[in-house]
Amino acid sequence: AVHHDPGVEDRHVAFEKAKRMQRRYEAKPTPSELTDLSRLTLTFFTAADAASGLRRLLERFEVLWLDNHFRDPVPLGYRAMALGVRQHVLAQGDLLPTGQIQSIKRHHISEITVRLRPMRDVELNDETHSMQELR
Repeated sequence: AVHHDPGVEDRHVAFEKAKRMQRRYEAKPTPSELTDLSRLTLTFFTAADAASGLRRLLERFEVLWLDNHFRDPVPLGYRAMALGVRQHVLAQGDLLPTGQIQSIKRHHISEITVRLRPMRDVELNDETHSMQELR
């Protein structure tokens, strides 16, 4: 498999996304509800490898959701699996009177996308073709 890690979403982009998702009754945007700030794409060469990789993800992560877009493609026809996973992390908190830094247990929700190489190649070709049409 090949992985692509685009990094953590830019703070400004995340806030703008949260503003677009803000409900009328909310006083301010809630970026904490965004689930794609941290994301990773795993591209497999065969369906058997993707199935094996998916099994490993299900065994090793706390999976909150799984959207099977192989079975139910998105309207544009792209096929992949999207998993929401919770990761438990320790963050640095306040400095204690003893001089030690308090550790705070937090969790992050990340999105992992599992896709197949042939489909990725078609998607890239479609995106390139669409960009050329826009020019």
